[in-house]
Amino acid sequence: MNDEIIPIRKEEAPPEETKVLAESTDPITESPQFNLTLIPTTIATAGRSIKLRNFFTTSGVIASNSTVVTVTAAGSSGAQTDLKSFVFYPNEWHIGMCVRVIANGIITADGTRVCKISLGSGLAAAHTEWNSMTLTAATITDAPWNLEWYGIVTTLGASGTLEAQMKGAMNRVNKDDPNTAAVALASTTSITLALTADWDGTDAGNSISIRQFLIEILY
Repeated sequence: MNDEIIPIRKEEAPPEETKVLAESTDPITESPQFNLTLIPTTIATAGRSIKLRNFFTTSGVIASNSTVVTVTAAGSSGAQTDLKSFVFYPNEWHIGMCVRVIANGIITADGTRVCKISLGSGLAAAHTEWNSMTLTAATITDAPWNLEWYGIVTTLGASGTLEAQMKGAMNRVNKDDPNTAAVALASTTSITLALTADWDGTDAGNSISIRQFLIEILY
């Protein structure tokens, strides 16, 4: 009997999937990570960082200053004096925007007079305090002071609001200053974020100096 030989059919490998490459796009204007509204056309941009604008969430420094400014008791008793400041332009805020300020310096006092450091809006002549800390009377020479302040925008507009909290120390004594309510933030106008100092008396030899000033946009 003849055995019938049945050929075995070789299975063909499935065709490779065709990979379709998308047309190249501009990584800046086409990427979902960016938005053309980062810099509003109504806002001046000379010298500014796009990290001030909405949708750009990477943390970044927008001002860094190490020029030493010294305020003496004789020169500021009963009158606030500017240490450092930074100007935000109108409408340069967005809800949820988080600003951090870090400042460091030294202070010398005679044990009688004390100095108050205030952070808020406006220069010394028209300063509105958001947070502050005052030295505990002590005889000190070149003692450290430092502060770290956070502000988060909660509402925008002429009657906008900002949640502000500050922690810090003077002569290694804790001076944290929390707020229980939001502070006013008129986001439709220019706002000068300022750090001021004021001594309560004119005793010679008392002085406070700022040596580092840093502002960051965290969100």
